[in-house]
Amino acid sequence: MAAYQYRFVAQAADYRTLIGLAHSQGSDPRFFLPQPALVPSKKTVAEELANLLIVLCNIEDETCINTSNPQQTTLEQNTCRKACMLAEHYLETKDPTADEKDMFWYLDSSTLDVTIDRNLPIAENLELIFLHTIKRLINKQEQAAVFMRNHGLATLQRVNEMKPDQEVAAVTAAILGNLAAFSESEVHQSVVHAGWLGVLKKWSEDENVTLALLAQRALANLDRDWSADVFGDGVFLLYPLYRSKKTVHADIVFIHGLLGGAIKTWRQQDLPVPAPADSPSQVHTACWPKDWLAEDCPHARILSLHYDTSLSTWSGQGSDRDKRTLEGRSKDMLEKLRQAGVGSRPIIWVGHSMGGLLIKQMLELAEGDTRYSTIQTSTCGLLFYGVPHHGLSWAALSSQAHYLLYPSVEVQELSRDSKKLQRLHSHFQNFVRRKNIPCLSFGETLKTKISKTLPKILLVSTQSSDPGVGEFQTMPLNHINICKPSSRESVLYEQTLAFIQRCMFLSLMDRIRQGVMGDTEETHATKDDENTKIS
Repeated sequence: MAAYQYRFVAQAADYRTLIGLAHSQGSDPRFFLPQPALVPSKKTVAEELANLLIVLCNIEDETCINTSNPQQTTLEQNTCRKACMLAEHYLETKDPTADEKDMFWYLDSSTLDVTIDRNLPIAENLELIFLHTIKRLINKQEQAAVFMRNHGLATLQRVNEMKPDQEVAAVTAAILGNLAAFSESEVHQSVVHAGWLGVLKKWSEDENVTLALLAQRALANLDRDWSADVFGDGVFLLYPLYRSKKTVHADIVFIHGLLGGAIKTWRQQDLPVPAPADSPSQVHTACWPKDWLAEDCPHARILSLHYDTSLSTWSGQGSDRDKRTLEGRSKDMLEKLRQAGVGSRPIIWVGHSMGGLLIKQMLELAEGDTRYSTIQTSTCGLLFYGVPHHGLSWAALSSQAHYLLYPSVEVQELSRDSKKLQRLHSHFQNFVRRKNIPCLSFGETLKTKISKTLPKILLVSTQSSDPGVGEFQTMPLNHINICKPSSRESVLYEQTLAFIQRCMFLSLMDRIRQGVMGDTEETHATKDDENTKIS
């Protein structure tokens, strides 16, 4: 096609067609019009963001503050309020002073793997602080509408033109993904007409995995003709990344552990010595479920969830205690998974450390709630890496005195003598045995270094990582690397893959016997097909 033909399609096609093109693999970027030129502004980027942030903070339901009970204002709401106060102060004085410890913690605990340079004064990170706060505020239809009415898309464009770096791009992609999560066609049309499709398409192919996945999430949320599933803040769709006609036989859901991340936890094991430039192992994956598992299990949908954690209340934790407990986090995750369509097909859960406990908690909560009951009944496999089923010994953290003086909710719940963990595990064992759910657990045998100045410790003993049901295997790895295969040929990955493929095969056969699936080519499978067609 000639250039004018691409331009004609870009101008003539309706917004839904253009979204479908942007969400299709290999589509030509010339199908998407560039962003329009912005009207010159006398305000700085920081001033525009500050004004937008204040408007969002002042909407009717007063998102930042719990006015009915100020004592119950959560840490996130309190930090949001501080960011709003910083914005007001900046507009009045142009002097961006604030409690830098609070602000930097707020950025670090976000759902993004962005790099914050703590050596720079807060003024150098001002736009990023405002962007992060805006992202967190856009979690309801009302906030999205206020954002759109106050020219939020133009402000985002100006920020990215003035500061074209990956940190700003990542937060912008997250904001667009949050906006796209609302099914209002006007919002979707505005995103298209503002020229963001071409930008998102470009970002979705970026080498930075976090930026690429955030852009893919935004495109998936925009593309309602492809799927009605919504991927909320912190929900990463690792596969499929584009529109696909492949039959999906199962959902594989990854949940990281304490201080982990939806992407960084699942990276390939770091090489102690860099491989030669001509070595095949030189290609290092930043997310093995996305790069390896997706290729080996093309008929699965792969999701990864993010949540922020801390070891100490000094890291930032206030009166939002209930939200940070296993039960509080699990309730939030269940709703996000329901919106993402999890529960409509068989589920294979994969958890590292505290992530495994969250999986167990979700299964317990789902049992007694009709909104989420299919999430429990659809479970067909459980895979655990270094999960402290019976808790951690306080001795494992005794070397860090301040953690013991002010332990976070997360650390308190991981105590070895926790009655809550005992009750949760008893329910889990009964569930697995009653439903005959396949379960594979890996336990670490090497100690982990948690401080440069202190000796290594065994974070999760084999007695704690063995759930007492299913298969249990120990690996000569530490707590960090227990979920990070060194290669696709490693024993850890091969056994992981074999287990997932077996769960998918058994689940598919069970559905065929029950008459749930039609008589399609994919369902004509024998045991010999387990590692090919079914996976």
